[in-house]
Amino acid sequence: MGKTPSNIDAAIVYPLDAFSIDEGDQTVRDLIRRHARKILLVTGTDNTDFSWVDQFNPDRVIYDEAAERPDYHQEMKEMLGDEPPVERIDGLPNYAQRCDQKFLTKLFCRSCGSGTWAKLNKPYPGKGALHDAEMGEYEAVCLKCGTRATDNYNWYGR
Repeated sequence: MGKTPSNIDAAIVYPLDAFSIDEGDQTVRDLIRRHARKILLVTGTDNTDFSWVDQFNPDRVIYDEAAERPDYHQEMKEMLGDEPPVERIDGLPNYAQRCDQKFLTKLFCRSCGSGTWAKLNKPYPGKGALHDAEMGEYEAVCLKCGTRATDNYNWYGR
């Protein structure tokens, strides 16, 4: 935000899911102070409570890919797969080698600022099932720093 001009016409905040309620609120208020005439808050998930945005009286647009492009949606589901892999994961870094592999997933850890291995609270269900799970159904603990995450939208699977 420090390199942004003091007055702006439009802003896109993506992914909104990456912000806590306080961070999101602070960001939107900063954009309003900068006289933004259009602020687009974009999320890639539909299982997160964004009711804090209601204070800004937003117009909401929902794109339902399953309804708009069912063939592509089905293709992506098939590509992601719902069955967990049964093969062993080769080349695990030292910090992840002691964890039972059936609980491992990769994620982007905000604290580490990089992709890391994490331990799930339940066995890994497959990339598609993990992505489609309700927010909070799965919890992952970064095996590098111990940060807990429940935002399964940025988990890579394996």
